[in-house]
Amino acid sequence: MTARTDWSRARAALTTIVALVSLVTLVTSCSVAASGSPHPDASTASVGPLVARSQASAATPTQSPAGPPYPVGAREITVDNHARSRVLPTLVRYPAMTGHADQDNWGASAAPGAFPLVVFAPGYLQCGSAYAPLLRSWTQAGFVVAEVSFPLTDCHTSSPDEADIINQPSDVGAVISQLLADSGDPASPLHGLIDPHRVAVAGHSDGGDTVAAAADNTCCRDDRVSAAIVLAGAELSSFGGTYFPPGSPPTLFVQGTGDTVNLPPDTKQLYNGDRAGAKALLWVDGANHLSPYEGNGPAEQLVAKVTTDFLEMTLRGSGPAGQSMVRDGNVTGRSTLTTSGMPSAAG
Repeated sequence: MTARTDWSRARAALTTIVALVSLVTLVTSCSVAASGSPHPDASTASVGPLVARSQASAATPTQSPAGPPYPVGAREITVDNHARSRVLPTLVRYPAMTGHADQDNWGASAAPGAFPLVVFAPGYLQCGSAYAPLLRSWTQAGFVVAEVSFPLTDCHTSSPDEADIINQPSDVGAVISQLLADSGDPASPLHGLIDPHRVAVAGHSDGGDTVAAAADNTCCRDDRVSAAIVLAGAELSSFGGTYFPPGSPPTLFVQGTGDTVNLPPDTKQLYNGDRAGAKALLWVDGANHLSPYEGNGPAEQLVAKVTTDFLEMTLRGSGPAGQSMVRDGNVTGRSTLTTSGMPSAAG
């Protein structure tokens, strides 16, 4: 199968828009609203951090600040990608000492310890806050999670350009560099927060294409990346390069079987293309392009469990997490997980 181009998703939107409109009724910890863009990734958008801040007093305090599940601390930083002359607003969620459960606690004191880092790339014209339940689940488990806003594909941009995806792997690398520098800076509020040897990237749709390139393509590969999660992503010919050179990091691919935007064969191509590396493929039965990742329903909770297990296994070396990933990913009538090259995850 030939590599899919960036713009095939926009063409596929006409066949999926009716199904995607139903997602605006989801009741989640972040509000989701229809955006009016014809691109399927833009069919939902979420309110920004200021709403979460105003709701802080209504939540129940988390009772176990010394370990997981952690309260979620949050800070906004600005990252300069000097190589591409780009500015990247970035929301950093981190394990906190105290705070209210299931929401962002702005400026909360960080929990002690150096935690693994996950840099997340949203889909085309998607607000990062649409993924808040998923990203918070990773933070609650003990990961620092950085949500990137790309300058020409973010949900708030006035002049979107999907072709700008070719610059986004560099943006992901710039965010990693900035956060590692901040963690090493005694004057930074993020000082000491990140383990520089445990870094993962994750992304959805065009963001999944972005992190697949950043982790697994010779065009853009970042050697600091130890693991990758590709949610409804694909190989893109526009990046050039070669996918899955020797030494590619363990990668988890997630795909809804009912996705008519990023087709299941696109994800299967990625999984089959990694012939030597450690890999896993989660099929979510009947799920479409957005529902397994945006919101907090059963499909989203399943993806949150499996992706957290994967991060625990690959970044922390947890054997029990590998076993949990197999159990959580194989649910009759809901999902199937296939693995290869991961000794902790039989399959």
